[in-house]
Amino acid sequence: MRSAWLITAFLTACPAPSSSDSGPDRPFVYPLDDLLRVQHLQVKGTHNSYHQAPDHDAVAEWNYSHAPLREQLSCEGVRQFELDIHQRSSGGFDVFHVPVLDEGTSCATLRQCLGDLRSWSDASPGHHPIFVMIEPKNGYREDEVEDYLAELEAAIDDSWPDRLLTPDLVQGHHPDLATALAADGWPTLGEVRGHLLLWLLDRGGFSEAYTRGGTDLGGRLMFPLSEPGDPFAAVMMRDGPEGNVEAIQALVQANYLVRTRSDSGGVESESDGEARRDAALESGATMISTDYPAPVEGSDYWLRLPEGTPSRCNPMTAPQECSSEALEDPRAIDHRWCWPSG
Repeated sequence: MRSAWLITAFLTACPAPSSSDSGPDRPFVYPLDDLLRVQHLQVKGTHNSYHQAPDHDAVAEWNYSHAPLREQLSCEGVRQFELDIHQRSSGGFDVFHVPVLDEGTSCATLRQCLGDLRSWSDASPGHHPIFVMIEPKNGYREDEVEDYLAELEAAIDDSWPDRLLTPDLVQGHHPDLATALAADGWPTLGEVRGHLLLWLLDRGGFSEAYTRGGTDLGGRLMFPLSEPGDPFAAVMMRDGPEGNVEAIQALVQANYLVRTRSDSGGVESESDGEARRDAALESGATMISTDYPAPVEGSDYWLRLPEGTPSRCNPMTAPQECSSEALEDPRAIDHRWCWPSG
């Protein structure tokens, strides 16, 4: 449970709307929903979003714990998540970091994690798309990869059967994703409120099989990790923003969604942490992932998006008319998830 200090510090920095303004039944009107598109967002994400610090201190980089996913959504403004999955021999997928040494998690299975996100989404219908990166961790035999991917998509479909922002939805009548994004960009926020966008973190056998040899994503539920020049280029990762600000800016201006990290392996010093965080914000990366989405006792460092409510207009791509409230009205969030007692 969060300490009283953390609760006070976070709510002072990011006060929640009054109870009279919140709740899932209040109607919300977004007048720019036909103008603003997914590429106009800049959102806060969490690295290894399920992670709970292990009891031992053998690896300093593992010494962080995240709130439950629904609490991250309502209380910390997180809109991008990262889930490491391990296939069980009996079927299904567990979510944790490293076997034995670092298995602490706030949601034990992929179905539970996605189910937690879905229950929050159902109670908070005004939200813009939630982004989820899925990283397969355990190995597979080459002749089993198709079965693995089929089981993975079945788990996704069972947990989130509709309101998915899929490659087919973006590609439309175009021959491939890259052409569609160059011509039309991403869907408008009005078309995809309440949706989930999933992407597969892999550049090896999983991605090769998932894209059918790099040729086809028809019917797939997730976007593969990609690079410029790929016919399925859409979602990319550039985790080191320092020295890469201009390169990231060029990618987002080409309508690609880019994930970067504002910190990694702990904050060595306040100045080092702020420099990397500022580079990530300046880059215009769509998703900025952190181990510190809320204040941490004993440190002044954490990731807050300037003028975000909780997300903000992307500084590189959003039109002048954009405002954070037009992306997501804070009154549309169900604050009942915030730091429950017990």
